[in-house]
Amino acid sequence: MLMIRLAALGLALFSQSGCIAVGAGIYGGSRTEALDGVSRVMTGERPDIPADQAAACVVKGMKPLEVVKFGTSYQGKLTQDHVITVKEVAQRKPVAACLQALPKAAVAN
Repeated sequence: MLMIRLAALGLALFSQSGCIAVGAGIYGGSRTEALDGVSRVMTGERPDIPADQAAACVVKGMKPLEVVKFGTSYQGKLTQDHVITVKEVAQRKPVAACLQALPKAAVAN
């Protein structure tokens, strides 16, 4: 009986760590996609600051579910919803402060 309980406990722990690994993989992939998409939005919205650094500020300010939603829906194609999300997140105080602290980029005339 004890062996059955230990086996069940091991199975439960293994299953949960597997879920964590899958979740981390989904989040990581979504974060990479989100960084790309946000960078593209920031290139148009804020050409005065480096897009990659601006994207890092914005994605850092997103909630985990927002990162997953953005990243899984983006997949190389921006929509108006993506642009709206970036604008909304960029207005959050910590994100706005991060963006304000970035060096100004050279803007071509």
